[in-house]
Amino acid sequence: MTTRPLRMLVTGSPGVGKTTLLDLVSQELPADLVTGFLCHERRGQSGQREAFDMVSLRGEERGTLASVHGPSTGKKVGKYHVQVEDFERFALPILDAALSDGSGGKPRAFVFDEIGKMELYSVGFVDRVRRLLTSNDGNLHVLGTVAQ
Repeated sequence: MTTRPLRMLVTGSPGVGKTTLLDLVSQELPADLVTGFLCHERRGQSGQREAFDMVSLRGEERGTLASVHGPSTGKKVGKYHVQVEDFERFALPILDAALSDGSGGKPRAFVFDEIGKMELYSVGFVDRVRRLLTSNDGNLHVLGTVAQ
């Protein structure tokens, strides 16, 4: 019997709870069968948002996606300098691991936050997310967010 994998993308306005939803869902899944990452805001002492950090689901890995304070990379979204190399160093190994079937035939889930303007500067990210969403692997379930 062939299973149909879940491929779900959630969208909504900033602050509506997309990241919170993915965080709560990932916490309910068996830790050994779910991987991925979430995007967290970093705020300065004044409470102003100054960066976006990518954080693995279990919090053991972290990388900067974009920062107001740079360094300048020539790629910007609004006031944020997009740190493509840092983002790829963090995200691509996690995406590659999800794409390789090391589950022994068990169902597994990949959770990611998000597909947005900043992430789209990474050709490697775009390629891997496309492969995740179109994979024929019936055991690979994908839940992600899309910026609105």
